[in-house]
This record gives sequence, C-alpha cells and structure tokens, in this order.
Amino acid sequence: MQISLRKRLFLSAIVVLICFLGVTGLALDRAYQDSVTTSHREALIGYLYAFLAASDVDENGLLNVANNLLERRFSLPGSGLYASVIVSDDSRQIWASPSLLGVELPSIPMLNTGVMSFSQQFNSKQEGFFVLNFGVAWQLNNDFIRYVFTIAEDLDRYQNEISTYRKTLWFWLGALAILLLVVQGLVVQWGLRPLRKVADEIRAIEGGEKDSLSGVYPKELSHLTNNINDLIRNERNHLIRYRNTLGDLAHSLKTPLAVLQGYFEQTNTDSDAKETASAQLWRMQEIVDYQLQRAAVSGKQTFNKPVEILPVADQIINALDKVYIAKQIATQTDIDAELKFYGEKGDLMEVLGNIFDNAYKWAKSRIEISIRANEQTDKRRPAIQITVEDDGPGIDREKINRITQRGVRGDEREGPPGQGIGLSVVQDIVESYSGELSFSETALGGCKVSIHFPAY
Repeated sequence: MQISLRKRLFLSAIVVLICFLGVTGLALDRAYQDSVTTSHREALIGYLYAFLAASDVDENGLLNVANNLLERRFSLPGSGLYASVIVSDDSRQIWASPSLLGVELPSIPMLNTGVMSFSQQFNSKQEGFFVLNFGVAWQLNNDFIRYVFTIAEDLDRYQNEISTYRKTLWFWLGALAILLLVVQGLVVQWGLRPLRKVADEIRAIEGGEKDSLSGVYPKELSHLTNNINDLIRNERNHLIRYRNTLGDLAHSLKTPLAVLQGYFEQTNTDSDAKETASAQLWRMQEIVDYQLQRAAVSGKQTFNKPVEILPVADQIINALDKVYIAKQIATQTDIDAELKFYGEKGDLMEVLGNIFDNAYKWAKSRIEISIRANEQTDKRRPAIQITVEDDGPGIDREKINRITQRGVRGDEREGPPGQGIGLSVVQDIVESYSGELSFSETALGGCKVSIHFPAY
C-alpha cells in the first residue's frame, strides 16, 4: 500500500526530530554530567586544602586537626561529606571526621607523595561516593611520615542534580518537538496545497465537471499541469480524428458498394458469376457495417465523465420488452443503483444492447441480468461484473471459443436473423477497456454471458 506524500513527509519529520533532539538531549545530558562532576571535584579539592591547612603533626607523630577550620558538614554524622587520614606504610586509619560515623568508605589506595586521584567509587554495600585521595609526606625529626588524606562525598546530591536536570531537559525538548511537529505539519499542509488542488481538479475532470486544469500553479508544477492539459486535449482530438476518419472511410465505400450490388441484381450476368459477386459484395457490406460500428467505439480514456449504469440498462430493457412483447419474457435484474461506468455512454449502450438483445432473441421465457461492483478497496474505480443468463438453447460447445469472431453466430441453423457482427463489436469494446468477455452454460439451460471490467 502506497503512503501519501503528506504522511511520508510527516513521518520523515518525526524521525528527523527524534534523532536530532535525541542526540541533542544525550549530548546536553553528558555535558551537564561532566560539568557537575567537575564542580564536585573542585569542591572536594577546596575541602582538601582546607583540611591540610587545619592539620598538624605533633612531635610524637600524632595528627591534630582543627575542627573549627573545617566545613561544618564534617562534624555532622551522615551529612554526606566525609574525611579520613591513613598512614601509607600500614594503611592504618589515624583520623576520621565525625560525619564518617557508621559510614563505610571504599578502599583507599596507597599514593605517592603529591599524587592526587579523583574517582567515583562504591563500597561493599554498593553505596556510591565521589572520592578524592591525596598523598602527603610530613617531616618529623629528619624523617618523613607518609599519609593519604581522603575527602569523600556521597552521590545523593549529585544524582538529585542530574535527575532534576534531566526532567527539565526532556520536558522542554519534548515540548519543543511537539511545537516543531505542529509547525512542520502546517508547512507540509501549505506546501502540498498545489498538489491537492491538482488532484481535486483531476477528479473534477474525471467526473465531467471540468474540461481541463485551470488553476495557477507554482513553476515546479506548471510544466506537469500543462502536459496534462495537452494530454487531455490530444487524446480527445485523436479520438475524434480516428472516429471521423473511420466513419468517412466506411461511408465513402457504402455508396459504391450499393451501386455495384444494384448493378449485378439488374443485369443478366451468368448465375454463378452473379452469385459470387453478390456474395463478395455482401461480405464487403458486412465489413463496412462492422467498421461503422467500430467508429462509434471510444474505448477506455484517461478522463471520462462517469455514466450511471442503471438508467442505461433500464432504457435498453424497456425497449427490448416492447420489441419482444410477444415472447412474454420475464426479466429479473440485479443492478447496483450507485454503480458507474467510466467510459463513453455509447460504448456502454453498445455492450449492453448487444448482449441483452441476444438474450431476448434466444430466451424462451426467462432472463437474469446482474451488474455489480467487485470489492476493490485499493483502487480508485471498482471492477464491474456484468452477467446475463437466459433459458434458450445455448451455444454449441465447439463454437464458444470463436463466438466473438465477426460473422460467427451462435446457431446458424435456426433462430432470429443476424450478421454475427454484434458480439465482435462487444469484444472490441470490452478489450479496449482491458476487460474480459466469456461464454458458458447456465443453470437456466441457455447461455451465460460474463463481462468483467477491471478496477483501476
């Protein structure tokens, strides 16, 4: 199933927006995370320097920390900001801030003097921390004592900042996406307006409401619309020239043939020669009649005013009821009142007239006529199925395959007179509309004629 241009453009806009805003959101989110991580790192470094400034080692090698010089949160248990000091030689903790009470820090690495490390780590309980470690060497009595100072902060504050930012970011990106989709929809609506106008005018031409495209279109479409108008005009002119030429040719031959036929009938010519000449003249007359009927056939055209089938069928049936009133034929019809034939009315009358007339000629007392639309939901115009059945003698099986050949009649031994041209004309018309004509036996005992015009 083909997707409309409007849906294609709208779906494309949705995909582009999702990709663009998605990548933008991820990039902004990553940039914000890096920025917040950097700010937390800088804050921990500031706490570390304050910690070093408030620390001193006495002559016995004991570390003293002036708590009044430290951030107040170091003194509050569970505040989220922690500090500790270990001796590098034996990893022994010699000092911890009161805030570290009941809190387990991740393992602290041994660092060389002057080396600083910052990372996001987890303890054995999978509790997350920003951890800043710094190796320090303290000189005491011509000797050095090496420590690792650790400043840690739990991730709750960091995660809350990221969560709040993400909610705000994706809310506004979503709102922006909706706004852009609305704007894109309006742009697509405005941009495709000329195409919708072309489609509306073509439907009007098909419905017989207009003869050509008459709107003013952008330069990208003007060449197309001009070519469509040329196509419509050339098709109609070609049809008219074809019909006129064929009709003129047939009429120009009709008079000489009539003169020759009258001449042979009035002259005392040898009987065999006269019979041969008359047969050939009659044959030529049949050809002329056939071509005259073909000249009336329009065939399938791109732009046709639709013809309602029911009134045409009723008109033909009423006329045939009067012609064959003596036979008292019961005609049962099943014709869709809404069904339309997209072609020339003359073609429709030629098809229905011939097959209805044949049914009336050969039927004994009953005819069934059905004209319905086949379900074709994916086509602009539905398929049409025409079925005519009678209770006559039917058609010999060996003639079914060649009954539509010109001059071949269903039963040449008896029955109403005819030239055998009608069904060949019907065949030409049906084929010109890409349809199918078939004959078969029917449960009524006679012939069943089926005509199928495809959807398109």
